[in-house]
Amino acid sequence: VAQWRDRMNEAWAQGPGKVFDWIKDKQDTPLVMVADPDNGDRPCASIEGMDEILHKAWDPIMRKYGGAEQEPCPEEFMRHYGRYVKTTPMESKPLTVGRIRRRLRKMGLKTARGLDGWAVVDLLQLPNQVLDKLVDLLHLVEEVGEWPEMLARGYISLVPKGEGMGPLKMRPS
Repeated sequence: VAQWRDRMNEAWAQGPGKVFDWIKDKQDTPLVMVADPDNGDRPCASIEGMDEILHKAWDPIMRKYGGAEQEPCPEEFMRHYGRYVKTTPMESKPLTVGRIRRRLRKMGLKTARGLDGWAVVDLLQLPNQVLDKLVDLLHLVEEVGEWPEMLARGYISLVPKGEGMGPLKMRPS
């Protein structure tokens, strides 16, 4: 209870709007249809159809080498341009639950939920014991130098920009 009270007092000090938003627990309505440009911009609600429409629109932008016979080679790039790439050692403080909480509090509470359904406000409500396990996982990843396969896959959700239902009227998130 004391942590919750501290969090509410801190939020109130930053502006009562944050507290009111938390009380309202407003959530964005999920987009369930995409306009099909090949079908007169008629809405498409099938998962397979939306996937096809979105890939057709976004792959040329997000996967510039997706159709190429060979993707760019990092080693070849470094042979040509490596002398221009400066390396700077990265120094960072050890990750702690406190640092995660401070970072989360600086993030916007009105940001869209991720594909996993989580929002910043949800993460802020997690108990320290759960965030401590996240810290352990991130330390292990740093030590081993490799993400667990299930966490290494990147998913992108498309968030409506309020300009319509067309596939390019959304932004990747």
